[in-house]
Amino acid sequence: MNCSGATLGGSLPSSWSRKSAFPQLRTLSLNATELSGSLPDAWGQHGSFLKLTELYLDHTNVTGQLPSTWADPGSFPSLVVFFADATKLTGSLPAAWGGLGSFSSLVRLHLGSNGLTGILPPEWGSQAAFQQLTHLYIANTSITGSIPFNWGLPGTFPALQAFEILAAQISGTIPPFWGTNGSLPALVFLHLDSCPLSGTLSADWGSPSAFPQLAGLSITNCSLSGSLPASWGGQGAFPALEILDIGFGADGISHLSGVLPPEWGSAVAFQQVQTLAIANCNVTGTISPSWGSIGAFPSLQTLYLYDMPLAGILPPSWGSNGSLPNLGTLRVGTGHHDFNCLSGILPAEWGSPVAFQQLQKLDIAACMTGPLPSSWGTPGAFPSLISLSLFDMVLTGPLPASWARNGSFPSLQSVGLGADLAGPRLACMSGPMPAEWGSPSAFQLLEILTLRICFESSVPPTWGQPGAFPALQFLDIKSCILTGTLPSSWPPALQYLNVADNSFHGPLPTALSRLTQLQQLTLNDNPFTGPLPAHWGFLGAFPELYSLQIVNAHLNGSLPDAWGSPTALSSLQTLVLRGIKNLTGTLPDSWAVDGAFPQLLSLGLEGTSVTGPGHHKTPFRSYKFLT
Repeated sequence: MNCSGATLGGSLPSSWSRKSAFPQLRTLSLNATELSGSLPDAWGQHGSFLKLTELYLDHTNVTGQLPSTWADPGSFPSLVVFFADATKLTGSLPAAWGGLGSFSSLVRLHLGSNGLTGILPPEWGSQAAFQQLTHLYIANTSITGSIPFNWGLPGTFPALQAFEILAAQISGTIPPFWGTNGSLPALVFLHLDSCPLSGTLSADWGSPSAFPQLAGLSITNCSLSGSLPASWGGQGAFPALEILDIGFGADGISHLSGVLPPEWGSAVAFQQVQTLAIANCNVTGTISPSWGSIGAFPSLQTLYLYDMPLAGILPPSWGSNGSLPNLGTLRVGTGHHDFNCLSGILPAEWGSPVAFQQLQKLDIAACMTGPLPSSWGTPGAFPSLISLSLFDMVLTGPLPASWARNGSFPSLQSVGLGADLAGPRLACMSGPMPAEWGSPSAFQLLEILTLRICFESSVPPTWGQPGAFPALQFLDIKSCILTGTLPSSWPPALQYLNVADNSFHGPLPTALSRLTQLQQLTLNDNPFTGPLPAHWGFLGAFPELYSLQIVNAHLNGSLPDAWGSPTALSSLQTLVLRGIKNLTGTLPDSWAVDGAFPQLLSLGLEGTSVTGPGHHKTPFRSYKFLT
């Protein structure tokens, strides 16, 4: 019986427990309804719901406690799945549910996002309890105490494959014997997150007999300390492990320390690991070249090493033939500017045509010095790279013209280079902007380009020539100390253009309105002069533009009548013309006629000399904010 999402209210009827009621019922789905009240004790009486295999009560207003009577021998003899997530249940987990014969068929038990309190019952760890249970999920509760010592002893939870405790107040240590000597022999996924668990990561987990089936190990947002066990890189350790995610302390920083174990880069270690994430901890030292040695991490696709005080350099040897052969994502760096992070230069060796053949995303932050390697633009280098982000580093020198060679970065779609304006500007690369980047053969697939570089030059005309950046949709060159006049020609596919906080001067180009796909145009904090272009309101101008911002310019004249034409700026929702002191006159009568600015929601004219609205009290039908 599937009543999911139905407009059901009231409480759960006790009468449904009669032997004559629903004798053939196998599935009872009441999730996402308005049902309330408590879980009926009577539902657990012998003979009720004899064939029920699935019970879903998640996302309801069910209150009260989990009934102990539901664990009586003979209760729910066929129940395989019980979900009670996102309810208003309270009280503690019933110890009786771990009794002999209780829930003899139960495979999945989900109890998340509720008001449960108390402790994890030691009785649930008896050798008679939950013999068929494969998934146990307890999350977003107020359960306290520690993980019972007997949970995981040989013979307990013999079928458990997925064990998740998330966002609870569970403290104490993780039992060090888990996974060893027949403990939790079927466990495939262990996820402990946002709990004040303490202690260290057990070296015994690296023994060849430990966790023979474990494919995913995620311990995050806890209060663990100690070092990463070198034994985890031993031969036979974690033979099935595919995901290893460690870090993110309960107080924002994990207390794990020590170094990245060189042993983890052994040719016999982590043969199946596809994702390795170590983050937000106090691990120090260098990145071992052994992690990129031939045979190391042969299956690794994602490597995160960020927000920890690593030192030393990025290993040049990682650019060798056969190093990290399947790596698709590499993120190295820190979001903490007080961390003493990596030094040295970006390795030129990484631009070898035999290196990183599968790499699609490279993100290095708040590290390194020196110039961008010209070798990275060698034809054949980074053949699969889609996204390149190099922010908050002490980079120097110009953008390499060699990166625009025919055949360079053939898959690249997103580039971000320079200083992140959200943090302190550590240094600034210099210009001029390379004219070669506008070559029709360069960056054929590039869609997103964000630059925070001290060019102190003008935008090369080649960047707007036919064929340049044919796929570019997002161009952010804010705060790049650009000079000269704003170019009239830009890549035709642009949807977002931000040139704010530069030194562009002269008139606003009328030809900008030919960008038929442009949706956002930000021209703030440039000393533009002359009037607002009337052509921007002509038929066919900016058909998709919904945000236009010009703040603190030296423009003069009045608001163009043409902008109020019913055929003009029909998609515009936000128009900001603030801090333009020499913008005068009144709101034009044309701006107030029916059909003018049909989508406008916000108009900002603060800091101008514009008055009005002339004869019309309500110039815009749809506006919400007029300042």
